[in-house]
Amino acid sequence: MIGSKKSLKTKLAIILLCLLYLATSASALTIAEAIKNVVCKVLKTVMDPLPTIGVSLVLLMIIYAAVKYVYSADDPGGRKQAKSIIVNALIGGIILLIAVPLGKLAVGSNATFCEGTDSATPTTLPGGPPGNEGDPCSDPNECNGNLLCFNGVCTDCNTHPCA
Repeated sequence: MIGSKKSLKTKLAIILLCLLYLATSASALTIAEAIKNVVCKVLKTVMDPLPTIGVSLVLLMIIYAAVKYVYSADDPGGRKQAKSIIVNALIGGIILLIAVPLGKLAVGSNATFCEGTDSATPTTLPGGPPGNEGDPCSDPNECNGNLLCFNGVCTDCNTHPCA
């Protein structure tokens, strides 16, 4: 056995505390905001490839079950197992059809749940160079690219009003 359940829980708790520390150390965020930032970052990372990977897995399982069904023509147990695999793959596809739009509601372009989490957490670690969108600034030259220092924050005036 690799390790006990208590050991695994302890390791997960330490990892969570480290993530919370990283999320809060660079700015004055509350624990709730830090947890929200971590959840939003995980959702954003997962939501991009989810439809492609999910649909691919559903199709592979249906093809596998169809081949199993054909090759189990004389075996009622094999046919029953193949039918079960197809039903489970279709259930997974339905869950995917529901989960993807719900996830995009949370992290998509019109999302409100994760709104502002990109700017609430700096994109660089403490001590790193500032200048990304949402970073505090006092000099116009501190901001990268086409960002301007507006009201003490690096802002993209193409997407946000700067007047």
